[in-house]
Amino acid sequence: MTTNRVTATLAQLATGLPVEEDTCSMCDRPLRAGTPVVVTLTRQATCPVWTVETCRCRECPRPRASADSESPAVLTATLSVCSHAHTQTHALCLADPQSLTTTAITPR
Repeated sequence: MTTNRVTATLAQLATGLPVEEDTCSMCDRPLRAGTPVVVTLTRQATCPVWTVETCRCRECPRPRASADSESPAVLTATLSVCSHAHTQTHALCLADPQSLTTTAITPR
């Protein structure tokens, strides 16, 4: 049996990731659609899914990554609004992410 692998850049994987917090994790300023941010993405050793660990204003200092995360990655992005038609809800998400780290991404 042949397994097909898909290769994607971290920026591609981060596009559209949901941002749970609507305030900066460092200074508590409100974050809205159009706000330029710096995010730290992490994934656990047993899970291939990236999640937003921290989301901060570009003016705030860089936070430390969690010790239990395997591969922290830092990206700049702009917040956008993703619409979920099936639930008729809207949520903040990452748009136009650009990687600030050169962490290798190992397929799982």
